[in-house]
Amino acid sequence: MKIVGCKFWGEDSAICILDFKKKKVFALASDRSSRIKKDNFDIRNTIKEYENLLKDTDVFASPFNTFDGHDTCLENKGTSYFWLEFNKIIRSSLKPKYISDLKKKKSIKIKLKIFLSLVLNPSFFFYYFSWKYYFKKYISFNKLDKNFHYKFCKKAILKIIDPINSKKRSPIFFDHHKSHAASAYYLSNFFKNKEESFVFTLDQQGDHSHSSLSIFKNYDYKLLSKSPTKVAYLDHRREVISIGQIYTKFTSILGLRPNCDEGKVEALAAYGKPEKEILKSLNKIIFLNKDTSYFFDSNPKEYENYMNETNLKNELNKYGKENFCASVQKWLEEIVVSFLNASLPKTEKINLCLAGGVIANVILNYKIYENCNVDKLFVCPAMGDDGSALGAAILSSIEKKLDLDWLSNYKMPYWGPFFERDYVKKFLQKNIDKIRYTDLKNNWPLKAAENLKKNKIIAVFQNQMEFGPRALGNRSILASATDINMRDKINLNIKRRPLFQPFCPAVLEEDREKIFVNSYHHKLMATAFKMKDDIQEIFPSACHIDGTARPQFVNKEDNESLYEILKILKKQLGYGVVINTSFNLHGRSMVLKPEHALDDFLDSNLEYLYIEGYEVEKI
Repeated sequence: MKIVGCKFWGEDSAICILDFKKKKVFALASDRSSRIKKDNFDIRNTIKEYENLLKDTDVFASPFNTFDGHDTCLENKGTSYFWLEFNKIIRSSLKPKYISDLKKKKSIKIKLKIFLSLVLNPSFFFYYFSWKYYFKKYISFNKLDKNFHYKFCKKAILKIIDPINSKKRSPIFFDHHKSHAASAYYLSNFFKNKEESFVFTLDQQGDHSHSSLSIFKNYDYKLLSKSPTKVAYLDHRREVISIGQIYTKFTSILGLRPNCDEGKVEALAAYGKPEKEILKSLNKIIFLNKDTSYFFDSNPKEYENYMNETNLKNELNKYGKENFCASVQKWLEEIVVSFLNASLPKTEKINLCLAGGVIANVILNYKIYENCNVDKLFVCPAMGDDGSALGAAILSSIEKKLDLDWLSNYKMPYWGPFFERDYVKKFLQKNIDKIRYTDLKNNWPLKAAENLKKNKIIAVFQNQMEFGPRALGNRSILASATDINMRDKINLNIKRRPLFQPFCPAVLEEDREKIFVNSYHHKLMATAFKMKDDIQEIFPSACHIDGTARPQFVNKEDNESLYEILKILKKQLGYGVVINTSFNLHGRSMVLKPEHALDDFLDSNLEYLYIEGYEVEKI
């Protein structure tokens, strides 16, 4: 049996293969292939590239149970069919390598080519007028519209999977938040140990909800509450009201890329102080409903009054960007912690799993662990919608009564492609005019550690790629955490990001309690912890201005090579700590292939690249 979970389009589109015969997982977000971070295109290019792995699929599962217009973001230019068709034409004309190539001014020749392609594309006009029709008519929410839209979406999905759908299977759909919840619980030790766990999900919107609270135990599931999404109308545009949407609106007002740069808001928040007036206004928009079961309720009128662009820009100018960010971050923490404290049992500490796009906020996860009645916490490594594809595949497996116990054997989400050393060697040889390389075989961690001791900034490319947004040592940039200037060096010269963005450490598990206050064993870099005051002075580049860090705690069985590097550094420093950030440049997604690795290495000031045992330097 082979089950494929698909998030078909939009940010975090992804495929996840559960191969029950081989007991293997393959999972990949589509932006890894396109190299356009948070790409809003569909998965057809990923399917084409990994067609062999997807052959003989028995089930296609999707984390959407209904298509209500917002589940496919019909009014959002990025993911409506009209814009998907438009993007296809743009990309065929521009052949972009990175997102920056899509923003370049187009020549007259290119513009003419695009125009002719549009004119000669009948489906473009069909999608365009369909989009216009729904934009005007959808507010009625009548049943005919929904049914037509569902069939419309299903037809588009069948077209996407047609090249690999030899058995002519129709996709099956699961509730969006249940898919998120399943992706968290069934990857946790709670499932492995057959323990009960509460699961909290929080995102922008999916299947008419933006959060859920449920209980899982083994294969049993009980939904406790869901928070429905209401709608508001701003500038003749329909917007959902949700915690995730509000955070994204603040991101957009700052001039940042929505559904991509929310982490920058989180980072900048540490430099400011929350403003009471902003908190008061936000609490009027979303609040706890205590009538039956606790859930987040909302007031559309308050949303329309406060969240319009003019008012938010006035608030930004009045309070400054730091306090503006600090306010929405503080509001997020307070309302979520309040909900969980009201909803979770108070008599005994519980297990809790977290998933959903908003759960990418590591400070929120830290506040949950610190302030809620939680004994053990697990955060899904792919907390966004790429993880919901995995969740849909898992739910389909349960529906077919398949045993998932083998899934718990995976300690780390290294589920992406792997490249043989022979392939890498041939590729390096082709680029011998740009680089020189040395085959270190299994001794490369020793040489890498030596260069880290010398404050060199290195990149690592090894084994299978990580699934999810965090680099966990297989597609990583590593640097010394003791150099006080290292954060600025990497931000300015390598990542090309704003200077306020922090970097996070990989830390030996054996050193965890020596370095952090009230931490627990967490391998996935998905939650923050407070670093001890004296340790902050030793590793100034590995913690944020507020004293927190988002660590990856490393054991030998999790990642042997990274473990070796940390053990060597420990002999010098007394602690096994190194900065670990994703191997990519700003605006590009994490490197997937050796080609990507070399591109980013040559386009940056990285000093060494360690790729499958080869040490690479620039000429």
